[in-house]
Amino acid sequence: MNVSNRGCIRRISLRGLLANRTRNLVAVAAIALTTLLFTSLFTIALSINEGIQQSNFRQAGGFAHGSFKHMTREQFEELRDDPLIDQWGARRVLGMPTEVPFNKSHVEISWCNSNEAHWMYCDPVEGRLPAEETNEAATDTHVLELLGVEPELGTEFTVSFFVDGTPTTQTFTLCGWWEYDPAVVANHILVPESRVDQVLEEVGVTPPGSDGVTGCWNMDVMLKSGSRSIETLPLKVTSVRTKPKRTTSASESTGGTPAHSFPTEWTFRWWSSFWECWPSSFLPGI
Repeated sequence: MNVSNRGCIRRISLRGLLANRTRNLVAVAAIALTTLLFTSLFTIALSINEGIQQSNFRQAGGFAHGSFKHMTREQFEELRDDPLIDQWGARRVLGMPTEVPFNKSHVEISWCNSNEAHWMYCDPVEGRLPAEETNEAATDTHVLELLGVEPELGTEFTVSFFVDGTPTTQTFTLCGWWEYDPAVVANHILVPESRVDQVLEEVGVTPPGSDGVTGCWNMDVMLKSGSRSIETLPLKVTSVRTKPKRTTSASESTGGTPAHSFPTEWTFRWWSSFWECWPSSFLPGI
């Protein structure tokens, strides 16, 4: 607004501020302290939220949006190209050592691609992930400690484990390692996919084996639209099976959530600060 006495108004305002200097300083200090208080409050709250989420992720063994378990190669190749999926990580479990020194530790021997390794907190701090057509392996410092092996690249170590109930002993060359995280439930020995196929052929096991797990394809996914895609993506499972089999649960007969039987398991992980959700309607036979 244009006024002819703008200079006079400015002069009167300035003199009014100077006349109440103490009150104005207190007001400015109060505003600054209030701003600092709310900034600190939100920073602390967000830090606590991030810490709880990371703790949940580590205990779950990964931070992908969801997982497809125990698939055939054909199912994996079809599902990974779904338009709702932004990124995917693949993994095939070979076996688990259960004898001393691993009798008190959960150790899994498997192959996975770089995405899956990253999502499972298996990023080597020294070296790299194993290359195909080699006898290389990468693992964490806890596994190396149990084996009595120094974390030095190129060191050979031998592991005895079971593949679908069949014992085998394999020697690997250390190509990478990462620090042990006590919050992560499972320790991993990562090997090339070619080595997985070789060992399966040696012991005479054809995926999925008698346990329904060995050598199968598992796929973790990051969705393009985050949680907005969760209700849609599980329905894609029906496109990789023939003649869908549907079971009726007691909850459905009373008007509750229907249960479905899928040959492929879909597990959804959605973490919040104080709760976690594993929708039972997406799990087979529940």
